[in-house]
Amino acid sequence: MLELRERNGKKHIISNNELAAFAWAAYYAQCSDIIINGKEYRTVHVTDSAIDMSDGTSLPFGCYAIFKGEDGIRIFDDYELKDIRKNNPLESNFYCFDDETFLKIAW
Repeated sequence: MLELRERNGKKHIISNNELAAFAWAAYYAQCSDIIINGKEYRTVHVTDSAIDMSDGTSLPFGCYAIFKGEDGIRIFDDYELKDIRKNNPLESNFYCFDDETFLKIAW
């Protein structure tokens, strides 16, 4: 299962394949919040840069998607996430509205 659910402008990626969920979240979020399998993350893309960690390790020059949530920071190679999206298309897209939003769109 790999789904994008939207409710009143908030995107929520749900998948039993966590890596695929992060790959699609990177596609939909840039310097914004997104929910992945029920957990909220702030997403930032870093392009053409090296990343130095506080423990002295570093990631080589490249393009990265960085997710910061309550469970810590997760860093992914953006090019690898693109390949994952190609092999794991979204199965469905759900849009949910509250009554007020629905009535604005319907009229």
